Amino acid sequence: MDYQKMLEKLNWKPLSRMVIEKRAIIMHHYIHGPRTQPDNSIVLRRLENARYSTRHGHALEVCLPNSSLEAVTSSSLNTAKKLWNALPPEIVAIRHPALFKSAIRRQTTYEDLARNNKQRRIEEM
Repeated sequence: MDYQKMLEKLNWKPLSRMVIEKRAIIMHHYIHGPRTQPDNSIVLRRLENARYSTRHGHALEVCLPNSSLEAVTSSSLNTAKKLWNALPPEIVAIRHPALFKSAIRRQTTYEDLARNNKQRRIEEM
């Protein structure tokens, strides 16, 4: 039995999808919620560059570090930032935590991220 069929039979989500949901929820808590990070670890792009256009993203995008080191670019925090920046504007704009969790846990959100190559689908490897 292949991985996808086994997940469906057990009514489980793929691990990659659960990780995406958790990272998005954590970023939501830092952007909209009461959690705080050390200074300048999460900076909104529009605060750093007033001339930034939201045509290619959304108004709540966060800055990523300019680094060529794989250890920096693939860190957990930077991976969460990339995921946050890839989310659709209508989901990012949701301020209420329960509504955001509901939106991020929809199958269509996961499919959109995977289809746009923003996140890997481990179950297809």
